[in-house]
Amino acid sequence: MIDTDPVPFSPCSTSVTLTANVTMTSGSGSLVNDYCYLWVPDKHIIGTPPNQPTPFGSSIDIDLTNLTTEAYQVYVYNDQCWASSAPLVIERSPISVHLGKDFTTCTSQGFILDAQVVKSPYSLNQTFTYKLTGDNAPTSTQTTSDFNITGLSAGLHTYTVEVWVNGVGGSCPATTDEIIVNVVNCCSCSSNVVTLLPISHENYTQYGHPHETYISETELINSASANPTDFSLTPPLLSSLDKSILTITGLSASNSTFCINGELWLRNEEFIVNSVLKKLVLQKCTLKLGPDAKIKIRGKVTLVLEGCIIEKCDGSTELWDGIYADIEDEATAEPEIVIDQYGTQPTQIRDAKNAIVIRRDSPYKIQYGEFTDNYIDIKFEKCKKITKQGQSGTGSTAMFANNYIRSCTFTSAGTTLITPYSTAHKFAAITLNDVERVVIGDSSLAVDYNIFSNSNYGINSYNSSFECYHSSFSDIFDLETSSLIRAYRGTSIFSHSDNDFNDRNIIIGNLDYDLISPIVTFNNVFKIKFWNYFGGEMNAKIYNNVFGNGNTANRIVNNCIWTNGSNQKSVYITRGNVLNDYYVGIRSFGIHPDAIYHIGYNNFNKAYIPNWSVIYSFQGTAIYMANSYASPTYISELEVPQINIYNNEIGQKRCRNRTQNWDFHFANLSTNHSK
Repeated sequence: MIDTDPVPFSPCSTSVTLTANVTMTSGSGSLVNDYCYLWVPDKHIIGTPPNQPTPFGSSIDIDLTNLTTEAYQVYVYNDQCWASSAPLVIERSPISVHLGKDFTTCTSQGFILDAQVVKSPYSLNQTFTYKLTGDNAPTSTQTTSDFNITGLSAGLHTYTVEVWVNGVGGSCPATTDEIIVNVVNCCSCSSNVVTLLPISHENYTQYGHPHETYISETELINSASANPTDFSLTPPLLSSLDKSILTITGLSASNSTFCINGELWLRNEEFIVNSVLKKLVLQKCTLKLGPDAKIKIRGKVTLVLEGCIIEKCDGSTELWDGIYADIEDEATAEPEIVIDQYGTQPTQIRDAKNAIVIRRDSPYKIQYGEFTDNYIDIKFEKCKKITKQGQSGTGSTAMFANNYIRSCTFTSAGTTLITPYSTAHKFAAITLNDVERVVIGDSSLAVDYNIFSNSNYGINSYNSSFECYHSSFSDIFDLETSSLIRAYRGTSIFSHSDNDFNDRNIIIGNLDYDLISPIVTFNNVFKIKFWNYFGGEMNAKIYNNVFGNGNTANRIVNNCIWTNGSNQKSVYITRGNVLNDYYVGIRSFGIHPDAIYHIGYNNFNKAYIPNWSVIYSFQGTAIYMANSYASPTYISELEVPQINIYNNEIGQKRCRNRTQNWDFHFANLSTNHSK
């Protein structure tokens, strides 16, 4: 039998001696001293010459200076048999400590920070010492994990907790964690609304998110139930057998208001029978959200907003955060969001940082929404091929059945926004980041246009595939910067893709060649500064679009279409595009030797040259194509890209005393391969 003893052991001392005691458990005879010892692990063993550190003695000295938690074990052998000791755990600080996620709360709302400790699985059940630093934190150490914080002013407050094993002498290393609490001046709602303040739920570990501050769906429903003159509930009793769908209807525009501060979580574990997917429907309700407040739709829940108003609190000078289709509780189904009208009353969402955020495979249906003065209206992040419309852009009269964005308005007042974007305009209506496919608009002519206006970008896409139908873009602003470089200018549709060998595709306009009128129109008016930019490695199909409308007030400043570095992909700009009042109609740059370009059956009308005496960047050119990969001496005749230019109509210049005419411009290309 082998016992290991710490001699002596004070957790916060600087060293400890571990000793193996070998005893006979049966049989007779005397013990001999010719045993071989091996200690594992061999870390932190100390000794001085001539006794160098070695794991082969009956006792070893361990340096505790940098040791937090370790389990030591000794193996003993006497040429005939061997034995091992049980692990001896030296625990001087826990494996980890967690204060929870950063959160937002109100100046009037206190909260409890609870330091959750993860101990070693071989823990000796040591007691821990806790110390919290930060505004209004306790000034002394304590042996309990809860810290009650009150009386904070508005602003960001950072707290750091240190935890170590309680001991005598020496200095124990500490395990730390940090949390940021955003304290805001929350909604100050009038007396006839339902006010919900964030509530701290301690030890809420069932779904893997302990110690977070949030508003539960239960509180939302109970608040509506307590105000029957403001809201009606269907079913009227929460004890109804059908708990899978709950509808809350506002009874009056002035009274049917929820005032929300913090995070409202819609989760599937409440009011649910037999794991049926739950749907919460809000009709004609007004939701007023405080600074940085957000709504999180968790797994297996559908939130439906019909004819609602979602906006910042009255008198607030800060944007609220957004509505998130956000699977964080490892549910088996994705959360879903539905935006629609109630009768003829659209749903209005305004004054948000990111009005709607969709991630992973979360389904969505968004129509008859009015998005105003948000920094971003709809943000897609890390999404798979969530759009399941099937074939798109065929001119079919049938509307898509799911996952659509149609008949919506995305706009702003045209001025800068409020905090934290008080020096910036609306950034974009729709942003896409690493998305496999999203369809914007509907190929059916029976659907109303999506209207994009008064923002830096209509659609801003990065490493994504998407399609855009039946949409109109106007009033695009430059970004807020003094730089004149292209990256900081506003764009109706901006799409960039990395050269990472992915087969990304974009479709702008309808695929049906025989449509009488184009599906996507770019009626650019007022301060239009830039182009529709498609850069990087992607396939592009640009069909049946109108750029400008023949009115000089709606002029396209710079390029109607600019492609840059499509790599070994195919670009088709054809099937009846109409380009009016442009500086440059189509500009293609960085054409790869293996690229395929088709530019055909387009109508170019009235290229604009503002000043014939000072002409730069080939203003007035219908089609400009340049190859930046190499000069013609490097690219052999067989390596020239497959460029086909055919059946285009190029009209007159909109300028008097015309002395030059650039219908085409080619650089570093063999033009005999074009026709």
